[in-house]
Amino acid sequence: MASTGKSVFNIDGLTIHSTLNIPIQRFLFSVPNLSTNSLNRLTCRYEQLQFVVIHEISLVGGIMFNIINNKLRSIKHIHNKFFSEI
Repeated sequence: MASTGKSVFNIDGLTIHSTLNIPIQRFLFSVPNLSTNSLNRLTCRYEQLQFVVIHEISLVGGIMFNIINNKLRSIKHIHNKFFSEI
């Protein structure tokens, strides 16, 4: 994953937003939870996911990093620890 379209082009990957179904909006404090359909689709798609590589992580702020963690925890049904602890 990468935070910008240019980075995605360079690594032949996907943006963080499109990978984790995060809407593009100005204020990240109110990102909605995934719908049941979206959650089921992402859970099936990333069932075997064990690690995540984020290109140019320095461009990802703390709020977005928290959103990424929350989305990955939802997708992997992890409720008692951070995604990085599994």
